[in-house]
Amino acid sequence: ISNSSATGSVTSAGDYAGGLVGNAAYQTTITDSYATGAVTNTKMYTGGLVGSAEENVIIKNSHATGAVSGTVYVGGLVGAASDSMIDTSYSTGIVNGTDIVGGLVGMAVGTEIIDSYHTTGKVTGAESTEGMIGGLIGQAEESSISGSYATSEVVGEAVVGGLVGISMGSTIENSYATGQVKGDEIVGGL
Repeated sequence: ISNSSATGSVTSAGDYAGGLVGNAAYQTTITDSYATGAVTNTKMYTGGLVGSAEENVIIKNSHATGAVSGTVYVGGLVGAASDSMIDTSYSTGIVNGTDIVGGLVGMAVGTEIIDSYHTTGKVTGAESTEGMIGGLIGQAEESSISGSYATSEVVGEAVVGGLVGISMGSTIENSYATGQVKGDEIVGGL
């Protein structure tokens, strides 16, 4: 998928909702593409551009600017990414969810995040003991984050971070967060 866009809003009552693609898998490449509409979902895997990216998906030079609202695995750009790469991409919309919520990506597993960012839109997680709310990524597991940043306010109850809510076996290099972070337990600026 290249040089493509979607501007309408997306409303879903099932898993996998994205402003451009609901579920991208198996070596799908998305380049120079964007979505601007709001994405609202009452189930899991919700992203401003892609609901879920799995199995060697590459997203490059792409962005999403619409508000995103979902439950679990919610991201301003991608709801959940596994064994994939996000390069030089961004999101700017408000992001709301219950658990595992990120300004750019809700959950990243075995994924590279390179030179990407989330700005402007507040990131909020509902009152939950699980939480994992991050300005850039909610949950980063065995992933790498480099040259990336988040500048928006981040609010949640538990496991809340300005850049990453929780990092498990991941690396973070040359990245930063500047937004205000609010939470009740396990809270960090980065």
